[in-house]
Amino acid sequence: MKKTLKIFLLIIGIILISTACKKEPPYEDLSLDYLNDRYASEHDTFTYINCGYDVFKGWGDKCYFKSEKYDGDITVYISKNDDEYVFKDNYFRLFMKDDAQAYLENIIKPYSNMAVKFRFSSIKEEYKTFDDYLKSGYCRLDVYFISNKSFNKNTIDIILKKIVSDKISGVIKFYETSDNNLLKDYDLDYVLNNQRELIKAKQEYGIDYSNYEIKEK
Repeated sequence: MKKTLKIFLLIIGIILISTACKKEPPYEDLSLDYLNDRYASEHDTFTYINCGYDVFKGWGDKCYFKSEKYDGDITVYISKNDDEYVFKDNYFRLFMKDDAQAYLENIIKPYSNMAVKFRFSSIKEEYKTFDDYLKSGYCRLDVYFISNKSFNKNTIDIILKKIVSDKISGVIKFYETSDNNLLKDYDLDYVLNNQRELIKAKQEYGIDYSNYEIKEK
């Protein structure tokens, strides 16, 4: 009986998604027009990846695109206000990406054989520059420091204190690897998903956004 019910609900879900896709206009087209209009001055080319559909709302709520200019992904959020579509996006993250990377690389300048990459965590507001984001007091990053040497406690403490002094919260990870060129040869996602066997040791810390307290995980 339970198995039959699950199959029935699955079929209903597929029908609802199919119906939503047919009834609504193509969200990829609407989202692409929105990006091209809003960021015309950027002279960027946006390539459609896919859209996510909400079965219960009956309309697509997210569309994903790739930016050729910044070599990164963009999410367009779609909602409806009465009969009008409302769009928001996180393209501004790509504006800030290089400056954020430069900020982190400046932290590790005193240390040889170390590389760093990061991901933006949740950003509720839109900022024009990374410096604006840093000064907002709401800067959240997930940062990955990678070295082919073991991290000593003093080095970790210095790096964490610098990050906290700039009011940054998030997850900070230190990976010791057998290949120090990992982040030069591959992007972060590839390293974490496909090169984990090269990670010999790791230390992970969380920085609380409410009080900037550092906690080892």
